[in-house]
Amino acid sequence: MSFVTFKHGVFAEQFHVNQADANLAHLPEHVSLEQAVMISDMMTTGFYAAELAEIKPGDTVACFGIGPVGLMSLAGARIRGASHLIAVGSHPSAIKVAKEYGAHDIVDCHNGSTVEQIMNLTDGKGVDKVVIGWGKRHPIRSFIRT
Repeated sequence: MSFVTFKHGVFAEQFHVNQADANLAHLPEHVSLEQAVMISDMMTTGFYAAELAEIKPGDTVACFGIGPVGLMSLAGARIRGASHLIAVGSHPSAIKVAKEYGAHDIVDCHNGSTVEQIMNLTDGKGVDKVVIGWGKRHPIRSFIRT
């Protein structure tokens, strides 16, 4: 299996692709290389996170971290039918994109307790699912509905 999935030198200008007929796709002409980079890593990781969270139509979802992977998890949650999306982050440019990707609310962890902010936004109900797009630990269990 490691021969199929791992290979040195994949960031070179040219390289051999194992099972290329199943692992490559042509990019449409209107997709730039900069846009395509997001597809190969960030998008698939974020969408898979939304899939692993088993987000269902109507769920309230909090996406922690709104860097590239977090933004893609937000988009994935929206595609899976989440009805209320809460993005947790603080960078102004990321907040702008999070809103474009469907975030209904933004929670800035620098503005007090993240848990309290989310509980206020959800009228004390909390969220159905959480996707974490960063490596830090946060007290998320206290606002996940059971």
